[in-house]
Amino acid sequence: MRRYEEITKNRTALILKIRSNEGDEFENPDDPDFQIYSKFFSDYDKKLFSVVRSTPPEQRLKLNLRFEDPRCPQMLWRHVCRNYPKVLDDNDMAKWKSFASTRLLCPPGDPINDINFVSRKIEERLADTSLDASKKKVLADLRSYLVSLKRFVGLN
Repeated sequence: MRRYEEITKNRTALILKIRSNEGDEFENPDDPDFQIYSKFFSDYDKKLFSVVRSTPPEQRLKLNLRFEDPRCPQMLWRHVCRNYPKVLDDNDMAKWKSFASTRLLCPPGDPINDINFVSRKIEERLADTSLDASKKKVLADLRSYLVSLKRFVGLN
């Protein structure tokens, strides 16, 4: 019975804390990556997404689609850049690298997520002697990925 009382008391405190913060709003940067769930896409835009999916990657940026949702053109460009960088011409590649380096160094929203902060946190965790080897392997792989990202956008 004591355990039930502890759980109930903690649950009640949690509910009260959540309710006290109901009016708080999170920062929603004016950026399609952060607005993906802010509203649903229209049926019309969904049909255009089907056109995008059925189009070869090297042709996707050449589509002249008139989306209703203003987020979609930028989302399409980022989709191609992230998933098919080999199809980008020199101009789009330069724009993509500029965008990616800015995103890594100065992400919208909470600046605690910039690549330098994340890199420091990885190094701190790797230096932790109590961390088991499998977790260190994951962190080492993540560190390698970050190094490759920095190299790709010209940050090192």
